Amino acid sequence: MPPAGVPVAFAVTAGSATLSATAALTDANGQAGISATPTKAGILTLTATAGPLSATFTATITDPVVTPPPPADQPQISPGGIGQNGFSVPPVQTISTGAITTIYGSNFMAAGSAPQINAISGGTLSTNFAGVCVTFGGLKAPIFAVASTQITVEVPALTATTVPVQVLRNCGQPGELPSNTLNATAQSASPEFLYLSTAADGRNPVAAVTAEGAFVGVPGSIPGANLRPAVPGDILVVYALGLGATSPAQVVGSPAAGAGAVTQSVGITIGGVTLAPSDILYVGVSPSYIGLYQINLRVPASVPSGNQPVVIQVGGNQSPTGGYLTVQAAAGA
Repeated sequence: MPPAGVPVAFAVTAGSATLSATAALTDANGQAGISATPTKAGILTLTATAGPLSATFTATITDPVVTPPPPADQPQISPGGIGQNGFSVPPVQTISTGAITTIYGSNFMAAGSAPQINAISGGTLSTNFAGVCVTFGGLKAPIFAVASTQITVEVPALTATTVPVQVLRNCGQPGELPSNTLNATAQSASPEFLYLSTAADGRNPVAAVTAEGAFVGVPGSIPGANLRPAVPGDILVVYALGLGATSPAQVVGSPAAGAGAVTQSVGITIGGVTLAPSDILYVGVSPSYIGLYQINLRVPASVPSGNQPVVIQVGGNQSPTGGYLTVQAAAGA
């Protein structure tokens, strides 16, 4: 066996490569080695020399496989390009079964194509519309509308996990163009209120209607709208998205045939006041609509006057904190 500690010199004698070292000592097994990184294709020859002894190593280096760039008009989902349609600030980017969500990006339709709104056919929204599909973990989503830069869908039935989201243009055709993949977090619920208006700071009046049909808010704050503050004891209908599974279960992409209460536990606070179970009258789908939920509640007597934050928690998932209800407490309260 060759002795340890013998110096061995390495050199490139043909071709081109970068050596990790030009010399090394033999180890206890009499071996010495370096690494060589080729820098161009062709014949590469390395020579190792130890005193009067030498060895030559030859290899043929080929160009790596070059992946052609994607077509210039291939669909692309923007980084962070998913948002539930309550339009909270910051946006709700988690997803859940039955939630109405928009995918943002570019080239979802061919250049010059006009936006298109889907219509219910055969009792459901199609999952291939205007030649476009959106998949969540491989499941196609019912589509509400398609434009070049955004697609609004109802999220198909998912389990709580990380889900790859992809847009397919020319869906199902020989020239199908897949987008990049965006990973989204699926939850059992992604609660979010709908709002009467939205502000850059995320402080928004939630969409709530009184028993006589007035919207809850400051009179005159929205031109042409019938607005009044809620008062303790009022029964309100508040609209929301992403409240999760219901009983009976809903068919994704089809209008709710009737009432269906959410199956997870629900907690609601208004102005920091926790509603008693007797004040939470119904939390579930809004009949005849796709992906829309409603919360029927009674305003507790202890809620103070002002724009009071309202929060709903479904299971372990909470709505954004920016939504509020305008409340006018009784005189002297």
